[in-house]
Amino acid sequence: MVWRSFLLVMLSACSLAIDVEADQCDSAASCQALGLGGACQQGVCVAMEGGSGGSGGFGGGSGGADPLWGCLGSVQFPEVDPAKIVTRTVTFRGVGTSVPEVSEVLFCDVLDLTCIDGELTTLEAGEDGVGEFLLATISAPEGSNGFLQITGPALKPTLLYPGPAFAGSATESAPVTLIEEALYDGLVMGAGFEELPAHGTLLALLTDCQGEPAAGVTISSPQQDDSSRPFYYYNELPSPDPTATAADGFSGILNLPTGTVTAESFNPEGVPIGKVSVQIREAWLTFTTVEPTP
Repeated sequence: MVWRSFLLVMLSACSLAIDVEADQCDSAASCQALGLGGACQQGVCVAMEGGSGGSGGFGGGSGGADPLWGCLGSVQFPEVDPAKIVTRTVTFRGVGTSVPEVSEVLFCDVLDLTCIDGELTTLEAGEDGVGEFLLATISAPEGSNGFLQITGPALKPTLLYPGPAFAGSATESAPVTLIEEALYDGLVMGAGFEELPAHGTLLALLTDCQGEPAAGVTISSPQQDDSSRPFYYYNELPSPDPTATAADGFSGILNLPTGTVTAESFNPEGVPIGKVSVQIREAWLTFTTVEPTP
């Protein structure tokens, strides 16, 4: 499975121009975005004939000839052992090369909506070729589907639901980019959006049966109201213009009503892919991954 960062800005741009001296693709999603076949083999997009589809976030199932969506309808929940304690990590980065100051990261039970009994996680600072990062370490029973609550002096307060794969056997979540409140407000205004009271924002990575970021996929929520605005990314920034995900698989819904909501994803043919329940707080960001689910 290939994990990609949740990024508000500085996303990898896609180009339809193909350099014959360079790799044509790095994933099945990039081939789908180019319309050049269903799989990426040794940097070249190829058509898939026969075989079985990839596994979804919940273990998948036989998928027929379609490697991207063949698992739909046969995805299975993973078998977990609640008596087994699993250690998992989440990497936090900032916009640019530095990480905003973080006061604390709490691991909260999924039913502890206000995180009253949240467990303080261990944070380790580091730096690599990309820039600074914070590494949060979480130890919890296998199958735990809790969330992280991240706060800081200038930080846009954030909830992270690591998603279905994190509740199974995965030990590393997709990296998450933390953003300062002032920069977030500028991005919202620059995209022509307006953040309303009693609402929050959902940011979601949408994936296919191979666990890859999915292109041409849409997101919605049964709880969205007339002020809610689903959005995707264009030229590396959130935009109201695209109607589906690009190859990066990033999406969001601005102004979701506060409370528990369900995020649902749909493939280019409108077939349901997966759903996940998360919490929306007023003026908070909520990150999650929506993978194929039963």
